Parts: sequence; C-alpha cells; structure tokens
Amino acid sequence: MRKEKWVKKELGEVLELNYGKGLPKRKRKEGKYPVYGSSGVIDFHKEPLVDGPGIIVGRKGSVGEVYFSEKDFYPIDTVYYIENKKDVYNTLFIYYMLKSSKSLKESNDAAVPGLNRNYAHTRLFHIPPLSTQRKISTILFDYDELIENNTQRIELLEEIAQLIYREWFVSFMFPGHEDVEMVYNEELDKEIPERWDVEKVNDIIKKRIRTNGKVKKSDYLEKGKVPCVDQSEDYIGGYTNNENVKFDKYLPMVVFGDHTRRVKYVDFPFACGADGTKLIYSLNNEFSSEFLYFTLKNVDLKDHSYSRHFKFLKDKLVIIPEDEILNRFDEIVKPIMKEINILRDLNQNLRETRDMLLPRLVTGHIDVSDLDIEISDSVVEAEA
Repeated sequence: MRKEKWVKKELGEVLELNYGKGLPKRKRKEGKYPVYGSSGVIDFHKEPLVDGPGIIVGRKGSVGEVYFSEKDFYPIDTVYYIENKKDVYNTLFIYYMLKSSKSLKESNDAAVPGLNRNYAHTRLFHIPPLSTQRKISTILFDYDELIENNTQRIELLEEIAQLIYREWFVSFMFPGHEDVEMVYNEELDKEIPERWDVEKVNDIIKKRIRTNGKVKKSDYLEKGKVPCVDQSEDYIGGYTNNENVKFDKYLPMVVFGDHTRRVKYVDFPFACGADGTKLIYSLNNEFSSEFLYFTLKNVDLKDHSYSRHFKFLKDKLVIIPEDEILNRFDEIVKPIMKEINILRDLNQNLRETRDMLLPRLVTGHIDVSDLDIEISDSVVEAEA
C-alpha cells in the first residue's frame, strides 16, 4: 500500500475535457497528423487541432476509451481532448489513470448516449505527488514501448516476406530466373515462366472447412482462454472462455474477411469470429499456408467496394510456380512467420503484465515512492 500522501480530487480539478471539432472525410487533406475518433486513429490530416502530447477520450461511440498522442493531433467531434495542468500533473500518468478507470464508461443520462462532460468532471480520483506520477508512468510506458518496438519488428518482418513474394512471383526475379524461358499465357494475357501454372483460387483451396462453432462479436471478452480471429483490422478480435469452439485443425491456415478483405495468417488454436470470417487451406496440402497467405494478400479485390468478397476471390487467377521454387520460398519465409508469431506471443504476455500492473500502480496499491528508477525521457517530455 502507498506510504506517501495521495490527494482525492474531482477530475475537473485536474483537467478539462474539451470538445473535439468536426472534420468530415471530404474535408480531410492528406497529411501526417493523426485524426482521432472514439475508436482511435481513423485518418490523417495536413493540419493538427491540438499540440501534442495530449489525451483523447471517447465521447460518442466507444465511450470512455482513452488514447495518448505524442505528436500534434486532430480530435473530431465524437471525442474530448485534454490539456492538463502540466506543472502539477504528468500527462502520461493522467492517461494511464483514465485508462484504468471504469467511471468514464458510465453516464448519468441514459436518455443521451455518450460521456457527459459535467458528470465526468465530478468523478473522484486519487492523485500522487508528481515524482510518483513520473515513476508510475515510466514503468507503464516501458511496457508500451516494448510492445510498440515488437509491433514494428512484426511489420518489418511481414514486409520483408511480402517483398520476397512480389520479387519472385510478381516480378519473376526468383533464384535462377536468368535460365528460365518466359512463355505467353492467354488467361493472364502476359508472359510467365515456363512450366509455371495458372489456377483459379477456387481450385486450389478446400471448399468447406468445418469449425466447432463461431463466436459473435457481442460475446467477445477482453481476456480469455481462446483468442477469437475474425475479419476485423485487429489481428485478434477478442477472447472467449468457451474451449468447445476452439479450432486447431489445418494449422497454420489463412483467415479471410468476406467484407473487409483482411487476410490473416494463423498458426495457433483459435475461435472463429461469426460474421464474414472464412477459413482457407490448401487443397490436398499442395501448397504451404505461407505461400497461400501471400498469394491471397496480393489478389486485387479493390473494384468490388463493400460486398461479399469471397465469391470474387474464388474466381481470381493466381500463378503457381514449380515445386523447387515453392520449396525455396518456404525455406526462407517459414522462419520469418515463426519469428512473427514469437513476437506476437511476447507482446501478448507484455500486455497481460501491463494490464495487471496498471490499476494497482495508478491507485497506489503497489507503492513505488521509494523505488529508485531512472525516469524515462518520454515521461518528462510529456510535461513540456
């Protein structure tokens, strides 16, 4: 328990929730500044509305969700933004404090959905001295920084594998290509390497893969025994504790979003999301899931707007190389995908540890006042 004095304050004494400003998509100009809605970054704009670092709180939609922006940003009218009194409070501490609070997800007016500002300003919080705020922020920020670094490594590894695929199977600059004759293919109306085939996606994948049941998004948990993979942008959509729906056949495999066109490579037991989630595996195990994954990622489905895309995907033509080239591709890419999975697991462990520490640290149940730690530069810069 905390040894030093923490002060109980209403949120309005610590900060002010300011209204964001409307910025319709048609008025956004391409730029470097993140545009925040209640679900996080939704776009980028050429001009910011608020100087960073700053905090964003969902007002409508994802009510009470909290985000931190190190750089200048543009909060739209579905969120509040915060400019706190930086000579007394550390911005990152305020961010973590709000992120751990359940009171911002509530409203005193059921007739008007959303976060009521006056109500939020009256919520009570315990605030430690600035020195302790900085220590708490440093501990939590170090976790977030590790997660971000691993995420960047995942993106880099995926990009490397994607570049190899495109160089070999789109530009045809595969090992030994100098000695391979190019021949004209009528179906594609272009030249491809001799002895390479062209197939419809529908002819190289299993037609039906039975799951053990699907999980509705409304039934997702924030934490659970089984990760749910669906067609959303997030790699993991949520969790379930129902192990009866766990799917562990044909792994690794590809998950395709019927509406979103999102393609995911999955090599761990998971529960299948209910809406528009298609499971794809090579027919007769003829191709590796790694090759199938990058092949489907490179299929162009942009012309079909918002619709059921799987029916269009099945009719697309793809190029199938010789076995020797396929095997060489797998030798290079399989270890890359394995490393990506290791980093994802590591990030999951880091998130779980951070989320366990978060409420205990910001409420003083774990006392850090006597802890001798070096304060992160990013923590101090959040007060500048």
